[in-house]
Amino acid sequence: MPDTRAPAADPPRNRLLAQLPRREYERLASAAEVLTTEHRQTLYADGGPGADVYFPEGAVFSSLLTTGGGDEVEVGSEGAVTP
Repeated sequence: MPDTRAPAADPPRNRLLAQLPRREYERLASAAEVLTTEHRQTLYADGGPGADVYFPEGAVFSSLLTTGGGDEVEVGSEGAVTP
């Protein structure tokens, strides 16, 4: 079961969130949860719900995509990830 707790308000450790105006960051942070993940943990599987947005702190998340020809492509992100 993932560890969820209220996010720390100061300072944002995600570089994308750190660029937001203070008021916007506080608005987002008030509705956010901290999710502790494990290495290689699947956050979203094809066909599953995709309503969450992840803002990694001190990590890079990646998406493994399958092309129409069946090849797999891995794309990394350190700012924001959404299914």
